[in-house]
Amino acid sequence: ATAVWSARAAERRHADLHRRRTASARSSTAPRSHSTMYITVVGGGNSTPIFAALAADAGHTVAVLTRRPEAWDAKDVGFVNDDLGWYPHAELRTSISLVTSDPAACIPQSDLIFLAGLPIHHNPEVLRKIAPHMDMAKKVFVGSICAYGGFNWVAAEALGPGAYSLFGTQLIPWCCGTKVYGKTGAVFGAKRLLRIATESGTDADGVKPILAKILKMPFLTDTDFLASSLWPNNPSLHPPILYGLFEHWDGARRAARNSRRAILGARNSAHFVDAATPSPQASRPSTPRRSRR
Repeated sequence: ATAVWSARAAERRHADLHRRRTASARSSTAPRSHSTMYITVVGGGNSTPIFAALAADAGHTVAVLTRRPEAWDAKDVGFVNDDLGWYPHAELRTSISLVTSDPAACIPQSDLIFLAGLPIHHNPEVLRKIAPHMDMAKKVFVGSICAYGGFNWVAAEALGPGAYSLFGTQLIPWCCGTKVYGKTGAVFGAKRLLRIATESGTDADGVKPILAKILKMPFLTDTDFLASSLWPNNPSLHPPILYGLFEHWDGARRAARNSRRAILGARNSAHFVDAATPSPQASRPSTPRRSRR
């Protein structure tokens, strides 16, 4: 307990230092109206087409920054949806403004930058690449889906001083996957409780109402980055999944492939879902990749 409180105190000191260091810059350039933001979604993972489509549907101008822009069609991005209690339509399709691999094409005008579908060990490199293109005198929201790994510390070190405001979701907002890469995501169930981490833990800069409208989740609550980093979801969930993948593997590549096929088949059944999310429909034309966090 003492170690946790010491860590929280260190995080508060870091947040205070960051706010003092950027106070003069923060007031120099007013952000765009929250009703019409330029949002860049970074990455090409399971969450990218879902968040991009939702942001466009909420009225924002949306760009996707990815290593594989040739695999995307900006005129047709969306997702299929099993959770009609969250979003009352079986599919959402829309267009976005840009898909690019060049940060100079989207980062300078961005009001919100969201790292989605990236393994967290890539965050430092990605943030360093976008930093030269950010307007550090402008309040830009910079966030990550799943704010693990001390995202605020990593981002502050990679970006340097600036008027940006850091945030992250404590968990992935959905049990989701990819049906067609670069085009169609899949939502199997949406969270009914989702915490948003900010440096103060109180959302001083107001990112929560923006995300609530995009995610169609009016119930968002506050947390801090330390709580997100110490959240035991990954260490409690992923080891048993890996055990299920490899428990019968004898070291042969073919056996590993068969084992993986078997466990993915089980995951596609109605019994292999988060208890907190609704059961998916029994059938699906193809088996999407899934994110489970």
